[in-house]
Amino acid sequence: MKKQQNKPFAFRGKYFFLSVCILYGMLFLFNRESAQPALLKSVHILVRILPIFVVVILFTALLNYFLQPRQIAGYLGRDSSYAGWLWALAGGIISHGPMYAWYPLLEDLRSQGMRDELLV
Repeated sequence: MKKQQNKPFAFRGKYFFLSVCILYGMLFLFNRESAQPALLKSVHILVRILPIFVVVILFTALLNYFLQPRQIAGYLGRDSSYAGWLWALAGGIISHGPMYAWYPLLEDLRSQGMRDELLV
């Protein structure tokens, strides 16, 4: 039996984007009156959320540039004090999205010496 490989999300996203473009094209060919307002609404929504994407990408890039997992583990390591608790609380407050997306980072921090109490 062949083992199924997990493909990155970006690779699967290309197929989704392509299928949406094909569906819009088909709708435009068969029902132009409905396709044009739908496409304009989609573009309007994209223009509204694009600044948010840019801010999130820049913020993530800055964090990755200035903070390395080894540095963070130093603040949250075995001999951290109350500052470690404050950093852990701040991280918990600003973290958004599904928790499973944080598992790789948290595992890396744990392997670098992060205390289990702060990990939780």
